[in-house]
Amino acid sequence: MSYFNLFPTMVIWWYKDGVVDLFSFLKALYVYIENFFSILTVLKTFFAPWKRLVSQRKPGIAGLQDWFIDNLVSRGVGLLLRFSIIISFIIFIFLYSLFCVLSFISNFFCFYFCKIND
Repeated sequence: MSYFNLFPTMVIWWYKDGVVDLFSFLKALYVYIENFFSILTVLKTFFAPWKRLVSQRKPGIAGLQDWFIDNLVSRGVGLLLRFSIIISFIIFIFLYSLFCVLSFISNFFCFYFCKIND
């Protein structure tokens, strides 16, 4: 391969195969982020207790009241933690989208901003 053919070959690869590789990388990164946060599981178990830390139910009104408060607190903690996971997921997806747009733009305008010194 001659040096005169190297630059056109690089440009063709950059705008043809490079774009396909970029999209496959961005798709794999999105799948990783989605699996990391396991957002479907978090949404399915949104109102479930975080940990099942309940004491033995005692007889009478006091036992029922303790059981209800323990269950309510456990579900409240689960709701707050899952809500924070969803908010973190939304922030990561926003940053990921920004990264996708910037990487796509930089991929197409890379050769315009690079200076080749002779």
